Amino acid sequence: MFMLGSIPQTPMACGMPQQPEPMTKTSFGSTRQPAVGAARAAGTPISPLVVLVAPSWLSASRHTGEASLRPSQHWSHTCSRASRLRPNNSFNPNPLRSTNNMADTACHVVGSTTQVGLTQALGNGGRSVVSSKKKRAQRRPHGYCKLTHRPGAFVDSHIIPEALTRPTIKGNALFQYGEGPRPSRRWTSWYDSQLVTREGEDYLSALDTWAIAALREHKLVWSGWGDEITLGSLHTPINHFLGVREVRSIDTKRLRLFFLSLLWRAAASSRSEFKEISVPATDLEQLRLAILGLEDPDLNFYPIQLTQLSSKGIMHNQTPYPDIKYAPNLEDPNAPEYELPTFRFYMDGLIAHVHREMPPSYNVVQLGNLIVGVDFSLVLSTVTFEDSLQAREMLTVLGSYEAHPSEGS
Repeated sequence: MFMLGSIPQTPMACGMPQQPEPMTKTSFGSTRQPAVGAARAAGTPISPLVVLVAPSWLSASRHTGEASLRPSQHWSHTCSRASRLRPNNSFNPNPLRSTNNMADTACHVVGSTTQVGLTQALGNGGRSVVSSKKKRAQRRPHGYCKLTHRPGAFVDSHIIPEALTRPTIKGNALFQYGEGPRPSRRWTSWYDSQLVTREGEDYLSALDTWAIAALREHKLVWSGWGDEITLGSLHTPINHFLGVREVRSIDTKRLRLFFLSLLWRAAASSRSEFKEISVPATDLEQLRLAILGLEDPDLNFYPIQLTQLSSKGIMHNQTPYPDIKYAPNLEDPNAPEYELPTFRFYMDGLIAHVHREMPPSYNVVQLGNLIVGVDFSLVLSTVTFEDSLQAREMLTVLGSYEAHPSEGS
């Protein structure tokens, strides 16, 4: 399943790379995931994919029959759909929250917003819409928060921070692909309406607000790049598409907790899109306690390795899914490679490989700054978007659909 505002007609039209994604010397695991098309044919579940791109990009690809994996000069400019169909903002209004930190924070709670533009677009009828929303908010289900284990009214909480899953053009609809024969329209990325209460959301929002600011400050996510389209001198190229990068002066322990919180959200959520993310009940409880600050998990507990896309591509999102990486046997080079089961999380040009199991010959502490939270610095591999597994997966899913939304749909 995935969402979009524009898409290529076929993977080949977008220049989808055909070679497998190699690994750098800074990685201890390489991915050999089969193509999404092959997985679909074999009946393997495919992770929902959300593509958030300007409708003008899709329109151009339709007229020319080609589309680039790199953002064009029109990519961040005003979208023709947004300018011609401004009344549609009535159904994707600009939310005003009761807090003052809306510009670059987590922006989690969907249910606590008031809608701007409804009255303007709908006239007097707008008041009844707002009133109806207030009544629905008053009827929000109550229950026990899965994070705090305390009762209260549930709030809508994004699994991956909304600030890292926004469309390039504010106000655009998102279209979800990966489930069903046709894409479906959405106005925001995935959230769970019965995961946490306001108290639990406060824990997640505080953690996300810090993480979003830190990731952007260190240019670990595309939304922190400004007008740049490549990492440039921030990483050291190994060849024309692979590289390595070291990040200093970042709180790696807190960053690790952020990624562990994403794992907890996905595993604890009842949304069908995250059904592939499952951990033992004891691990889920340890993750919960870590988010609450009641426990400090051992470094061998779901160690995390990062890969960054070193060039900007099509803005999109993808739900996490179980993956397999491979690593050599350090004790016997002639022995078969180890299989490394992971959970793969993607957000805004950054990939987090959350390891579910490590080979017996590997020591997390000895891996040092290759693992988030072990050292004061962080070393990660880089790969261009055009040559990444991320691009191949996205374009394969898009290419499997015969019909796509038009600018006016």
